[in-house]
Amino acid sequence: MKYNVDLAFVIDPMAFHSQAKRTLVMLHDFAAVVACWLLAYWLRLNLGIPGIFLEGALRTLPLVLIIYIPTGWFFGLYRGIWRYASIGDLKRIILAVSTSAVLVSAAIYMFHLWGVPRSVLILHPMILIIVMGGSRFAYRVWRDRALYGRMVLTGEPVLVLGSGDAADRLLRDLAHSPDWSVVGLLSEDVRRIGHELHGVKILGPQQDIVAWAERLSVKRAIVAMPEASPRQRRHAMELAVQAGLTVMTVPSLEDVLSGKVSVSKVRQVQLEDLL
Repeated sequence: MKYNVDLAFVIDPMAFHSQAKRTLVMLHDFAAVVACWLLAYWLRLNLGIPGIFLEGALRTLPLVLIIYIPTGWFFGLYRGIWRYASIGDLKRIILAVSTSAVLVSAAIYMFHLWGVPRSVLILHPMILIIVMGGSRFAYRVWRDRALYGRMVLTGEPVLVLGSGDAADRLLRDLAHSPDWSVVGLLSEDVRRIGHELHGVKILGPQQDIVAWAERLSVKRAIVAMPEASPRQRRHAMELAVQAGLTVMTVPSLEDVLSGKVSVSKVRQVQLEDLL
């Protein structure tokens, strides 16, 4: 009996690329743990590491690495994408580093490695959080600038009514939109007036929409208040309609939270929205 065996080894380039990036991130964190460990000694010992302390630092370094790297993996530090570094990533870094610092301290006292200054055990995680978090956010800023730094936004100017979570998500979604350019926000919360949201200023209360529309030559407004009461949303829409603007609104809060649609999927206000 004759068998024809055809063996094909197929390498998924996307999986390979993803694994390569994950490896680079792990190498970065490996180097960061080492550098910050020595930097903590250097700062503790008045900008210098005498030979006896350097020997102790290098002797305990493998223990530090054995704890920090697996703990970072456990807390998901290598599942995130640096291009989209967020507050969630920073929280995971803080949790992973804090847990590792406690484990390192416990291991040092368990194995009677008394040569490690106690202040180093405090300085090291503090510096490491700054380095690991800072590098990720610095990369995101660099990538955003590389991708969008030269982009000239020529979208139609639009006012956004609202300054809550929906407005926050809307501004992030429209940050690089070629169709819309948010020139200001009008808030129902007067305490937020004068502040900024993603670089866009909260100009004033919603009652001043007529003045701001004329000053900024705006023809359209987006009501981004799905979390507000129906009466508040209707009032905001009525103000925009009375100002002679084309009024649009974001999807319902339920649709946004369920992931069915993006908050940037605005639609024009219908008659039933005002009833």
